[in-house]
Amino acid sequence: MKLIEAIGKRFPLFSFINHRNLYLFGLALILCGLTWSRFLMSLGQFVLLGNWLLEANFKAKWITIKSSKVILLLTALFLLHLIGCLWTSDFDYAIKDLTIKLPLLILPIIIGTSKRFTVQEWKNLLLIYIGTIFVISLVSLGKLLGYWGDEIIDKREISVSISHIRYGLNFCLAIVLIFYFIKRYTVPLQIILTIIAIWFCIALFQFELSTGLVILIISAIAVALFRLFSKKSYFITKTLIICISFILGYFVIHEFNQIKKDFYRVVPLSYEQEE
Repeated sequence: MKLIEAIGKRFPLFSFINHRNLYLFGLALILCGLTWSRFLMSLGQFVLLGNWLLEANFKAKWITIKSSKVILLLTALFLLHLIGCLWTSDFDYAIKDLTIKLPLLILPIIIGTSKRFTVQEWKNLLLIYIGTIFVISLVSLGKLLGYWGDEIIDKREISVSISHIRYGLNFCLAIVLIFYFIKRYTVPLQIILTIIAIWFCIALFQFELSTGLVILIISAIAVALFRLFSKKSYFITKTLIICISFILGYFVIHEFNQIKKDFYRVVPLSYEQEE
């Protein structure tokens, strides 16, 4: 009998603890850590690895690995870095680099050999990811308005614990995921997710996340053109066109107001000569 299931049967209070729930919990930690904390990302990977080892059944997992081209391709990327260490002159940096890229080896194997997600599991994980970004965006807004944290001099300091570029890309990914999966949720959740997506678009401007904004516009135009030519969904096409128009309109107004503000700004002149 597997250890985790044995604990659940021995102690009814912990009956919810099983390998599947631990697997989903580890993934949830990683999704939260993507925009919040490297510690959570590392903890999530340890949970996934520990659960995978305790689950055993390695023979079936090995057969799955050998038969999956996707797993072999993704793990090959890590092996390329490992082989590249043969020509390095700085082994300390090489070991550090391999440690950083270790998820390229671990995650494809663990996820690829685990049971596929159900629709409900997909929806829950997506909500966790979007909810985390939404909370972090409110924290960033509070920092920008001066409610907490140090004074923001450069808006690149607005991200909590990750780089400004990665922060913007997470916003971009969340918006894309919302519009891709929105029809799978109930109507009340669809309304809430739409409002959150609009807020994410506004946040891209307010936080000056230029990289994420550019990627979002390019992605929206590409999807809109694809939908337009394929003629599969006029609703999605119209929605994307409206969103693009909203983003571009907001961008033009924002830039015009900034230029106007700079034009009418009065710079005091000093006629005193320096000694």
